[in-house]
Amino acid sequence: MMDGGANVGGVITVVASAGLVTLLTAVLVVMLLRLRHEGTLATVLVHVVFLPERRRRVLGLIVALAVFFILAGCDAALTSLAVLNGTVQSLANAVVFGGGALALLLLMLVALRPPAIDPARRAELRRASEEFLLLAFAPAEVHDGLGAPPP
Repeated sequence: MMDGGANVGGVITVVASAGLVTLLTAVLVVMLLRLRHEGTLATVLVHVVFLPERRRRVLGLIVALAVFFILAGCDAALTSLAVLNGTVQSLANAVVFGGGALALLLLMLVALRPPAIDPARRAELRRASEEFLLLAFAPAEVHDGLGAPPP
């Protein structure tokens, strides 16, 4: 028979998790809609790709999110093997899922917030992104290593 306190704790965890997922989803949707309405969504994505300092931050947050994802899997495995139970398991769940949610929120805020950059740097980014787009759609020739195309 289950303890009534454990049942209440489980309900609180489920409600808190659902609230956190709802909050993160709402933040993401609001940010995307605002950027789309302002017409700056493509600009923000160009900044993430072409600004080294933004790229470093975004990739660091992606790595942190991946680490929390892996830790969540380890936590679930240890719980299913009955290595973690009770308070330790609840604490591990809270740390892993809270850290993952925080990493996701920071990733959204950093990646989807347009930075303040000077006009010269903005023109440079626009030029670089247009050149990159042209390269992406340029026809590629295949050579056999001797300089001649294949027959």
